[in-house]
Amino acid sequence: MRWVGKPAAVHIVNIYAYNYRQLGHGIDATEGNLPVACPKEFPAPPDHLLCDPPQADSAWFVLIAFTISKVGRYHLNRVKIGYITNGHPGWQYQNLTITIRVHDPPWPGPIPRSPSRPSADNRRLSRARGG
Repeated sequence: MRWVGKPAAVHIVNIYAYNYRQLGHGIDATEGNLPVACPKEFPAPPDHLLCDPPQADSAWFVLIAFTISKVGRYHLNRVKIGYITNGHPGWQYQNLTITIRVHDPPWPGPIPRSPSRPSADNRRLSRARGG
């Protein structure tokens, strides 16, 4: 999957897919890198292909974690989803029509942290907040 017309100020951190039944719900929008911030609720799913029966509703929802480096208004209008059916690759667009408005924060916002990065970012963020 990829973001069609992604602005240059947007950096995709990761893309995960979660099964509705396993997680118990789907989400609309939230802040943060959920597998890092909430590992019990949103464990990093294994890398594998998602399979749904033909002509069926998908059991999966997609979570896109990204950062934005500049203030402004950003539009997540469309993503392009790739798939394989009967051994042949294909793709389709999914329209999302989401607008995100970024304001200048009073202090540095959350710092995305992958499991391989040390937790020094969190200590630095805590000091920046006066903690």
